[in-house]
Amino acid sequence: MASLGRLHRLLRLAGPDQPIWVDAISINQSDAQELQDLLGIMGSIYANAQHVGVLLPPRDVIIADILDVLCDMARLLLKFEYTIFGARVHIGSLPAHLGNEFFQQSQPLMEKVRSVQCLAATVDTQDDVFGHDSMTKEERRLGLVCHSFFELLKIFQSKTETAEYWSRAWTFQEWSLARDISLAAESPTDGPIRPILTGVKQLILRAATMLCEYTLSLGQYALWFGFSRGTAPVLFASVRSLFPSEELFTYYGEIDRHLQKRQAAFTSTNGCHSLLRLRPRPYPPESAVVTRQRRLCLMLNSLDVTKRRARYVADLVACWASMCDLQYPYDRDDSLDLATFKAVTALRNAGIRVFNFQCGGGVGLTGVDYWFLRYTVETVQRNRRDSPVVPGAPAWTGRVDTIQHYQMALSLPDHACERYQVSHAPWRYIEGARVERIVPCSNPNHVDAMPFIRSLDGPFQRVEQSVWWSAAETISRYLNSDKFTFVEQAALDGHSLVVVTIPASAAPPRRGVPYDFSSFQAWAICPNYFLKHREKLFVAREGINGTLVLCLIDGTPEGGGKFATLAYLVISDHKCGSFLIATDKTGRIEIRLEEQLRSDISISGSEPTELGPFLTQEPHSDLPWLFARYLGPGKCTSATEMEPNAFHDYLFEAKVSFIGNEFSL
Repeated sequence: MASLGRLHRLLRLAGPDQPIWVDAISINQSDAQELQDLLGIMGSIYANAQHVGVLLPPRDVIIADILDVLCDMARLLLKFEYTIFGARVHIGSLPAHLGNEFFQQSQPLMEKVRSVQCLAATVDTQDDVFGHDSMTKEERRLGLVCHSFFELLKIFQSKTETAEYWSRAWTFQEWSLARDISLAAESPTDGPIRPILTGVKQLILRAATMLCEYTLSLGQYALWFGFSRGTAPVLFASVRSLFPSEELFTYYGEIDRHLQKRQAAFTSTNGCHSLLRLRPRPYPPESAVVTRQRRLCLMLNSLDVTKRRARYVADLVACWASMCDLQYPYDRDDSLDLATFKAVTALRNAGIRVFNFQCGGGVGLTGVDYWFLRYTVETVQRNRRDSPVVPGAPAWTGRVDTIQHYQMALSLPDHACERYQVSHAPWRYIEGARVERIVPCSNPNHVDAMPFIRSLDGPFQRVEQSVWWSAAETISRYLNSDKFTFVEQAALDGHSLVVVTIPASAAPPRRGVPYDFSSFQAWAICPNYFLKHREKLFVAREGINGTLVLCLIDGTPEGGGKFATLAYLVISDHKCGSFLIATDKTGRIEIRLEEQLRSDISISGSEPTELGPFLTQEPHSDLPWLFARYLGPGKCTSATEMEPNAFHDYLFEAKVSFIGNEFSL
């Protein structure tokens, strides 16, 4: 503890007659065993705390001011939770007495916004220019306050990127795991602390949830808050990352994807809790693995909001691993690579599947993704105009935005390839797999060689391209941008796009048809240094997750040959992103291609494009009325007759063959 005065301020924040936990003095920092034991239960300490107080340092006073205004806005909006938002008041129908009441009560709030220096110039408080012409003065004011609420959240997020408190590694778990937070800021003059803000987390989450639910439920009839119902889930995703709550939010494994699609299509009749990832109550019983998985997914999705720092780099791993009560041999002197390896190994031993997209960074540390933390954050689909959030972070689902994956692969240093490693997991050669072409990334047209499962061509090309761009076209646009550097030119000069053809059997017997021999293509970005000897490249199934990888070998496995894992292979689809190619022990591949639906854009009833031998459509037999509406009256009589599927879900199914026996290197 830096000073007795700070301890006194913390005690005041906690309140009288309360047993308290203060990390700095409650843990004997010089006792390695006590440190390791207590780090393993930090998640339980913060998650079960009745009260968590946060004392911001003096340089973060401006963030306390922003949160103060946000809490005042939330309290004002929640006063009208049942009379306006819960009553689903339409645009143009706000009762006069409620409009006047809100207008009068919001006047001091608008003045408070103008008094905060960083807000006065960035938040518009003039309601006479906000909204539609059909809105009354009172409706404009209500819409302006709601719009300002979300604008303030964006400002809060931008300020946390440079804030001292949000840069510390160990503050992450107290902010993330606390059910609610009381907050104050120290005075820059070492005087008394500023007024304490109570219920910060719950106030903001309740208000944000209420506004998004209202917008989604009423759609075009809702009062205008500055965003449409289609962007509400994307906007709410940023709120989830700023104020994570394992009690309130679900993780990707709990999402009912059929219900989510129904809610996207018809929110007014199906609700929107699945769209916003809200947990239904009462909470169903669950295993310890599911509880840990939810906490891990929700919290790591928030960790990357700001760049964290610590006195010991091993603490950059311990700060999130301890949240999950993860027991592993912590050593503050570990390198970042070694600490990550220990934590990821403990996760896998606990039954959690962790996918790798890039090779590891440490000598002897196979199975660790170089960009592990970056792949634990949910990605947005950058070749869609509305940038929807793809459910589930890539590390847990094996699915990633194509543009992000391309960028991350080119940001990987050469030394990250797992050269000459020893792996005790069994590996298998893929029969007949071959390198089809190698195109230097320095070639401006190299992205045109990138293979995709489906094209955007077809009868509804015009409609589809109003929502999607080609992923290759998007990458080219980023590479040619003069506004920012997407990828360094040196990285392009040092890497190549490798396209691999993989023989496979299509149309598996469970579909009632015989096997049909064919092939599909996958790709990866690899350093040129390892591509000089094309004849030494081969494709294998790695033994940790069963994904297909591109390898380089000197000699043979039986003769003790050395090898390097160059890259994890992916298959890509313009509409659904890129997927690792995970196989079971028999070589079977099953990848679900799901498009993210937007509530205010419906694309359905189109003729299917050429699917090829590996794609089949999934029928949604529980939605006959929905299909009848999309395809038109009289077009079909039952759900099983409906082709194509209005929700555009496909399965990529194939089976690869292995050659030779399992081997370990």
